[in-house]
Amino acid sequence: MKPENFVRQFNLSTVLEDYLKAGRITLAAEAQDTIENALETSCWLGEYPRTERVLLITSQLHMPRASLALRRASGVRVERLVTGTVALNASDLVTAEFWKYVGTLFVTLLPTQMWPARRGFSCKKS
Repeated sequence: MKPENFVRQFNLSTVLEDYLKAGRITLAAEAQDTIENALETSCWLGEYPRTERVLLITSQLHMPRASLALRRASGVRVERLVTGTVALNASDLVTAEFWKYVGTLFVTLLPTQMWPARRGFSCKKS
C-alpha cells in the first residue's frame, strides 16, 4: 500500500499523517495474513526494544484477532484505532470471523516459531 493511499483510505488525522511522513508509522509489506502481520510487526519491534505500545489500525471486524495476534507476538500494549463504518452484527460473529478468531487464539498459544507462516517468511533486516 502506498502511503498516500493509506492516508486517504484511513482518513488519517494530521498528527498521524505527520507520523507516517516521519517514519513513525510503518506499512507492512511482506505479510500476507493476520499471523504474518503480527510476526512481521514483532520483527520490527525487535529493532526498537524499548517500545512499550503500538497503534494498530484495522477494521472493526478484524480488530479482535489482529490485536490478539499482535499482542501475543510482540508482548507490547496494543492501542486500537478502528476504521470504517461497518458495525458488527450477530451473523459476522457466528460465522467465519468467529472461527478465525478462535483459530488465532489457539495458534497464538504456541511459541511464535510454531505459528503458521509461508516458507521462507522471517525477520528481515532493512
